[in-house]
Formats: sequence, structure tokens, C-alpha cells
Amino acid sequence: MLNLIKQIVLAVPIYIGWQTPQLDVSLQTNDPKFCLPNPTGPYNVGVQVHELHDKTRRDPFASYPCDRVVMLSVFYPAAVEHDDNDEKVPICESAYMPDRTAEVLDQQFQDFGVNRSFAWLYTPAKVNASLFVDNAEDFPVVLISHGAGAERFFYTTIAESIASNGYVVASIDHPYDSAVVELLNGTLIRGPLDIPNRLDLLWLDLETRVNDSSFALDELSKMPFFRDHGTNSGGLNVSKTGIMGHSLGGATASQAMAMDTRMAAGISLDGPFWGSMNVTGLDRPILVMGAEGHDGTGMRSPWKETWPKLRAWKRQLNIKGTVHNSFTDFPALVDLFGIRQDLPDGGADIVGLVKGKRMLEIESAYITAFFDMFLKGKNSTLFDEEDTTYPEVVTIQD
Repeated sequence: MLNLIKQIVLAVPIYIGWQTPQLDVSLQTNDPKFCLPNPTGPYNVGVQVHELHDKTRRDPFASYPCDRVVMLSVFYPAAVEHDDNDEKVPICESAYMPDRTAEVLDQQFQDFGVNRSFAWLYTPAKVNASLFVDNAEDFPVVLISHGAGAERFFYTTIAESIASNGYVVASIDHPYDSAVVELLNGTLIRGPLDIPNRLDLLWLDLETRVNDSSFALDELSKMPFFRDHGTNSGGLNVSKTGIMGHSLGGATASQAMAMDTRMAAGISLDGPFWGSMNVTGLDRPILVMGAEGHDGTGMRSPWKETWPKLRAWKRQLNIKGTVHNSFTDFPALVDLFGIRQDLPDGGADIVGLVKGKRMLEIESAYITAFFDMFLKGKNSTLFDEEDTTYPEVVTIQD
């Protein structure tokens, strides 16, 4: 992710930074505030942050013996607030990331002369909002695993949009793979390790990420907030869940499905197929959404080689005008701060040509339709033929 930040920063003239003329007034205030795009679904979104300690595992990457710690941002359908005119109350109160994490990532910008802050970003989610209905079991669980060297925060827009369509979405930080993981007490776990260039670390990291994902499901099923809103067995039902991830997170998703049968459907956002699932294959549905022209070859894992071993429903869709990092929040952030026009070729090689809001619409439509089919039992014709609503999407193989 640092490489992406460098690309953006070095592409924009230093005197411009994140600044655009129409933002000059707000940037002069003591409290600049930029709100991410609204979710695409009918529900408002609540968010909670949880620090989970796995006492059954030692962290294999820590320099001293300690339990493995996993941070989760959990997004869920929230009760709708209305004003006196019965209109939805706009929400923009959840910080995009905690302060110390923002300081670390800000420094990467400031090293190149850009004086702007991730701490100025807020999302349309309400912290600790009430659950929409009194039955948490109505909302299937979906896990999100980030790309190598990234943070869970850079997938916030898609996490919120999935939640707004009736899901509980848990976005996971994998310590020592993320550039920085901040615990609830402000302690920082610094990374990332040079995992993509070290095969010995890569396989260990993949195994650790898969275990993080299963552990997250275990803990989600016990969370009092959802248990108190549940019926019957109580709380969240994690016996039939979804998992998705970007880049190495995509490899995590498919390998986690192979190791944990509770993960009933998975999505890889421009990620490789790695791990034992390349041998055993999968007997559950999987969707691959790739950047334009991508086929997995650049990640030492051509998708076509694994494809015959995927024995259930499967699709590979590529999105015209996208690149690898189009599947993060950065297209939305570039547009939010108004610097796309300052990037070479409009950011074609850095964040892709699809605007952030449009990318969110496309991802939300296909991801929600996929999980609706296999976690909620709803029919969808979106995958049957190329939809004129989304001409950017091309079916490559099924």
C-alpha cells in the first residue's frame, strides 16, 4: 500500500497536494471534514471496533511470545434516524481510521511534502448504533481480508455498502501484514513484513490469515451486542457465511473456504489462488472480479489453471478501465480530494479510470447479488448475461 501512496503523491505537484480550489475554505478551518460516499443499500450502517485475542495461538511474526491479536471493524444494518420531516438524518461521524494510525500513514505523505491527513476522513456510519431489527440472525456474516501491506480501513466503502444491503460485515486487520495495526489502547503493531518477496513468509502468512478468519467467525458468534438482538440460538449465525478479499486477501478467501466449511461462498477481488485449494479445489461458489486484462498470471497463479478444480458455481468478471488498486477505497479518495485530474492520464495506472462512486456501484451490485444468491437464497439474473446497466463488466469464464 505504501507503493500506491508513493505513486499518488509523486504524481501530484507538491503545491497542489490534496488541495483543490473549491476546498480552500474548508481546509482553512480547524476541523476539516471529508465524508466518504454513501452506501448503496436501503439500510443505515452502524460500526463497532473489536480487539480479539486468540489465546490458542502464538503470533508467529511477533518478536516476543504473545497471543495472536486480531482487530475487527464490524459494520451492520442500523436503526434509521429521522428528522422532524421524516427524512433520514445524514450520518458522517465515524472516523475513517484511529488517530495514531492516521499519524503513521500521514507521515508517508508528509515525507513527500504533502500536508494532509487521513484523520480528516469520516464515513457515513454511526458508531455503536442500534441494530435495525431485533433478530441478528436475519443478517448473514461476510468477512473481508485486506491486501498485503494494506489496512482494513482501505476497504471501508465496500464494507459499508454490503452492510447497507442487509449483512454483518467484519473487516479484518492481519497484524505484521498491515503497515500498522492500532489496538484499542493506542498500541501500534508495525509492519509490513516483506511478505510478497519471501515465499517462506508468504505461506506462513497465508496460513495465519486463514486462521485469523476462522477465529473471527468464532468470536463474532459470541459478541453480546448481536447475541442480545438474536433469537433461538441467539446472536449471529456463523454456520453459513461469506468471505471476500483483495489481492492476497483474495487468496486468503479461497484458502479459508477450503479449510473452514462455515464459509459457504467467497469472492476474490483481483487476487491469486494459493495454498492447498490449488490441489483440492473448492466445492462452494466463488466469484473472481479482476482488473481489466488480468488473469492471475502476474501473481504466479493463472486463474485458468485452478478453474477446472472449482466444482461449484463460478464466474470470472473483469472490469474495464480498472487496475489492481481500483478495488480499494483509493479511487473514491482521489475523487473526494479532487486530485484525479492531476494524476498522469487521469490516474489510469494508479487507481484506474473508473470513478470512485461508479466503482462502488459496480462492486456493490455484483457482490451483493452474489451473496444474496448463496447466503440468502435469492435469485439474480445479473450473472446470466452482460447487463447494460454495467457495461464495464465483462464475463471472462464461467
